[in-house]
Amino acid sequence: DRMFCLVKADKKNMDGTDHWISARDTPKLMLIECELKKKFMPINHYSNLDDSEDEANELDMNYKSNLNNFQLILKARHKESMLCPLDVNEKSDDSKFYNLNIWGTNARGVDCGDIIAKWLGDVLGENNVRLAKITSAYRPAPKLALEDQAGIKREFSIRFQDSYPLSVVSQATITKMALDFNMTEDVVLKKFRPNFVIDSEEP
Repeated sequence: DRMFCLVKADKKNMDGTDHWISARDTPKLMLIECELKKKFMPINHYSNLDDSEDEANELDMNYKSNLNNFQLILKARHKESMLCPLDVNEKSDDSKFYNLNIWGTNARGVDCGDIIAKWLGDVLGENNVRLAKITSAYRPAPKLALEDQAGIKREFSIRFQDSYPLSVVSQATITKMALDFNMTEDVVLKKFRPNFVIDSEEP
């Protein structure tokens, strides 16, 4: 989750980091839909198990944790679907990297290539938009500490999250975005994935 970020390759921030974009400043991002599809699971995936439910669950979790077992598909209205690369080569001489500062958290991403960049640029009507995937060497520092139901304090680390792992959106914003992009409010909610929705008169 949150392993990808859109970058304006021709723009730098005042601190010298690369400029990332979100639906806050590029509302057309709302037009893009993502679908994560599981690739074919090998026939022998469970062949060595002795009907152990625990072992089956553990193996399934290991399978799900490996991005190479999945395909990420991007969709937009009036555009052909685009397969988004999940196994980006970070060791090629041609690999391009971006240094990002996302609300005080430093992150590093590797460019996902020209094909996906052109597709995104066409959908957004923007030039020099690049897709960056967080590098495998990146280990984010804990950003937020919360207590669980048992009163145990746990630390949550972030990748490319827009500020914090908790998200708040107003009902007025949901209503406006639904009208602007001819979507249902339910679809807008799924795109924002907020933890909290507050009632308000202004977006």
